[in-house]
Amino acid sequence: MLLAAGIAFFVIPRFYSSQKATVSIVKATQEIAAGATITESMVTTSEVGAYGLSEHTIKDVNEVIGKVPLEPIHAGETFWPDTLTTMDEYEVATADSTKGLENGYCLVTIKCSTASAGVAGVLRPGNIVDVFECVEDVETDAYTTVKALDDMYVYDVLNSSLVSLAEIDDKKANAAEDSSETYNYEPAYVVIRCTEAQAQTLIRLEKAESLHMTLQRTEG
Repeated sequence: MLLAAGIAFFVIPRFYSSQKATVSIVKATQEIAAGATITESMVTTSEVGAYGLSEHTIKDVNEVIGKVPLEPIHAGETFWPDTLTTMDEYEVATADSTKGLENGYCLVTIKCSTASAGVAGVLRPGNIVDVFECVEDVETDAYTTVKALDDMYVYDVLNSSLVSLAEIDDKKANAAEDSSETYNYEPAYVVIRCTEAQAQTLIRLEKAESLHMTLQRTEG
């Protein structure tokens, strides 16, 4: 009887009291697309029951404004820290997942000729190059150089074993000082990110063996 009385007078009232407690949480007032910067007009605060509410639910509107959702947020939904990020981090995540191939871009692999291997050997992912075409006048034996493409993004540079030279850089940098391992830095292929029309030009110049690249800048 004493146990029942304790439950009736102490446990049950506290249980119902906890169920009646409320807390303010942040909710979306509209559809928010992934990658959109959240503004004050997109969110509101709402009082809800605290009982059973996840401790991870965001309750402070300042933790949401200015952030970017990784996935679409529907009107009325709450926010969680692991679903939000900064714009810089979102762009990095998007680039990693799409390889920068949105908006009609593709990747094309160009085999390095002897003439282009010198420049290709110093190229690394992220470099920007211009592409030139060398045309011979058969009547005069003279050569004319014409810029065919500019500001082309180097996605990767591979050796004959299809290993990225950037990966070899990292491997060499992390190797022991007494390591006797040799590293194949001879470029065999350059992977370029481009549009379909630019890819056609690159392939044509490769087949004609008249493709030459000039390094314009190391970051694009």
